[in-house]
Amino acid sequence: MDPDGDPLTGLLNRRSMWTAAPWLTPFPRGVAFVMLNIIDLKGINDKLGHAFGDRVLVETAHRVQRIAGDLPVWRIGGDDFLIARHVGGADDLRRFARGLRTAIEQWRDGISVGVWMGGAIASPDCNVADELLQLADLAMYHAARRRTRELIIEPDDTWDSRFRPPRP
Repeated sequence: MDPDGDPLTGLLNRRSMWTAAPWLTPFPRGVAFVMLNIIDLKGINDKLGHAFGDRVLVETAHRVQRIAGDLPVWRIGGDDFLIARHVGGADDLRRFARGLRTAIEQWRDGISVGVWMGGAIASPDCNVADELLQLADLAMYHAARRRTRELIIEPDDTWDSRFRPPRP
């Protein structure tokens, strides 16, 4: 078994983020993280069974990887995924996220699968993986709290200095 791979989805796992040397160095401007969370996977598991929930995870992983192409995609938690990519700005990141959402939400069998999405773009104030990850996670949390399926970008959309990750 690959220690850097997720056995269910075949994606990279969270551990692999921190073993890749390039991710430990400052990012140039324009590198972004998009974190997404499958809405109510627990409800899907409870209603349709864990085997179907696993199918949703695997199919979501395949759809995300197809849209991401050669870009790295991680399954970083039970129903959380992370994509890293270069962007020209917030509008470019939002277009990418809309493509992700459309690909993920097109299901058959009367099943509705949605995602909350949060993003963070590297800047001089935030340019290392753990900070970008924290901001993307925070943005995803804000999307879920607002119950919006649109991408929320930190710090642009909901910035609150109380949530600023501590600098090393």
